[in-house]
Amino acid sequence: MKFNKPGRSVIFTALCLLASNRVLAGEGDWYINAGVEGVYINYNGSPRYESLLGIGGFFQADYLERASFIVGYNHNYRTYQSAASAPGDMNENVFFVSGKGNFHPGDWPGPLSVRLDGYSGSDKYGSFEVAGIPGRRTVNMVDDFTVISPMVSYLNYARTFYLDLGYSYSSYRFGGTSLITLPQDIDVSQWTPTVGFAFNQSRDWLRFRAYLINLSNSDRVNGRDSTSALETKWTHWFVDTPGGLDSLTLNLLLGERIYAVDSDSYTVYSTPDMQKSLLAIDGEWMLGENARLLAEVGYTKYEDVVLAEDYNSTHFYLQWSYNW
Repeated sequence: MKFNKPGRSVIFTALCLLASNRVLAGEGDWYINAGVEGVYINYNGSPRYESLLGIGGFFQADYLERASFIVGYNHNYRTYQSAASAPGDMNENVFFVSGKGNFHPGDWPGPLSVRLDGYSGSDKYGSFEVAGIPGRRTVNMVDDFTVISPMVSYLNYARTFYLDLGYSYSSYRFGGTSLITLPQDIDVSQWTPTVGFAFNQSRDWLRFRAYLINLSNSDRVNGRDSTSALETKWTHWFVDTPGGLDSLTLNLLLGERIYAVDSDSYTVYSTPDMQKSLLAIDGEWMLGENARLLAEVGYTKYEDVVLAEDYNSTHFYLQWSYNW
C-alpha cells in the first residue's frame, strides 16, 4: 500500500506548478532542483490505523524548456491501533522516476508535453504467529506494487490555459502468506482528464481534474469495481510576497477515490480505503533567491470498505527545496 493517504503524500506539490504562469529558468542550459520532505498523519475513528510518519527526497533536472527528469524516494511508517487489527506496523518503501519532453508542433499556440512516470515499492508488515493445523505458524505479509503513468498535456504560450489527459496502470501483488482466502492481487486503471485556466492577470490559477478509476478485483475492496471523484485546485500568487509568502493553494476533492495515483504530488494511494472528501491548504515561501519552503495542512474523510466503517484524518506536510 503506498503512502496511506492524505490528500498529498510525501512528495512534491510545488512541482505541479507546470501549469502556472512562471518559467523554470536557471543559469546555463540546466535547471537543477532538489528537496527533502516529511509528512505526519493522525487518524481519527479508524478501526485500524493510528498514525503515519513519512520522509522522502527528490532530485530534478530540467534542460532548458525541452526536457525534465525526476528521481525520488519515500519511506512511510504506519502504526496500527492494536495487534488484533493488523499483523504489525507497516514499513513502506517507494522509488519513482519521471521524464517529460516538450514539443512545438506546427502552428500550435503552445507546447505539447509528453510525460511518463514509473513507481516501484512494497509495503512490509511485521511477522506474527497464528494457531492452526498442525500447529502454530509464522505469517509474513508483503504487498508489492508497480505503477506506469503516462500523460499528454498542453499549455498555451500565454500560460493562461491548460489541458492534460493522464492514464495510470497499477499492479498490486500480494507476496506473503496470509490467512485471508480472498484473492489478494489487483490491477487498477485510472484516467484523469484535466483542465485549468488563469485569471486576475495570471495571479490566480483554477484547475479541475476528474479521477475515473476501475478495479479488476472487487473482492479486495468489498465488491467495488469503479470509483469517480472531482478535484478542484485554486492557487493565488502574491505580488509583494508578504513575509516571503509566494503562493497559497486550496485543494478540494469530492466523490470517491480508491487506489488513486496523484501525478501532482507523485503519490500512489494503496490501502483499500475509500477517500470520500479532502480539504487542504498549502503555502509556499521563498527563502532567499534559491530556497523554498512548502507547508500544508489538510483534513480527509474515508470509508474502510473492508470493515464498512467511516473515519477521518488530519495531515501536516513540509517540503524544503533548493535550486541552482
